[in-house]
Amino acid sequence: MEDKIKLGSNMFVYPMAVTLVGTHLGDRPNFTTVSWLTRVNVHPPMIAVSLNPDLNSTKGILQNREFSINYPGADMADVADMCGILKGPRSGKAQFFDVFNGELTYAPMIREATLSLELTVHSVLELPSNVLVIGKIVNSYSESKYLTNGKPDVQKMDPLALTMPDNRYWRLGDSVGKAWYIGRPNR
Repeated sequence: MEDKIKLGSNMFVYPMAVTLVGTHLGDRPNFTTVSWLTRVNVHPPMIAVSLNPDLNSTKGILQNREFSINYPGADMADVADMCGILKGPRSGKAQFFDVFNGELTYAPMIREATLSLELTVHSVLELPSNVLVIGKIVNSYSESKYLTNGKPDVQKMDPLALTMPDNRYWRLGDSVGKAWYIGRPNR
């Protein structure tokens, strides 16, 4: 067996979902690309998002206490990347999407996304370089073309994934098996 190679402490989870986080800057919707997020609670359902504190989007989320998480398909890689490049409240990133609202006022969502979540801020943790925002999911939205038996279907959604530190976008591959089933000794 080959020896393990030490890679250092600045390693990332492999791969990460690419999302577009939405909020309002003043009276205008705005989106930024975020991949540092994870589900952190079951009841109520919550997601933690790690954000740069200097981003206008972060300031909008902290001010409005509402935000959205939108999952683009791989066909949206160029516009998702652009939302991570363009900066500033006048960049007008919302013009590239058909924006809609659900129950919340300051959680603009993207109709072209395969799945959109609207959240309220539950808590905020200031870290040395980032702000961890924990949001409570208020509702979720998709379309029938992305569902199988009423549940999101990863093959139909064709989600966009990111790997770091190589900074590359990917599509997901084939299913390996059913979770909490394939490891059972007597299946």
